[in-house]
Amino acid sequence: MTDDDKRKHERKTLEVTVDWQELGKEDVIWSSTGDVGPGGLKIRTLTPPEEGTAVVVVLGPAEQADALLRIPARVAWVRMDDDFCGMGIAFEPSDDTEQVALDELLKQLMEKLNSA
Repeated sequence: MTDDDKRKHERKTLEVTVDWQELGKEDVIWSSTGDVGPGGLKIRTLTPPEEGTAVVVVLGPAEQADALLRIPARVAWVRMDDDFCGMGIAFEPSDDTEQVALDELLKQLMEKLNSA
């Protein structure tokens, strides 16, 4: 069974820049996504933390710093092979307000993808 088979939500291939940070660490890592969906995303990185690690993902339009969302998440899986180096992230919004903001941002990203 692949990681894709285990998902509850469909993901769409979409490459956008994303920052992420392990909780409790100062380093913020700049990466890109491989796909995005309502439950999480795939991040390309050569330095993924261990599966189960709590992270914060920063998503949003680069041109609007005030619209960036800092979403709590957890590393669902790590893969380092010839096809992909990185991790799968499962979103863990802390409250309904954060969930609504995340849903709206993901809707906007999907609309851009569908109109491209």
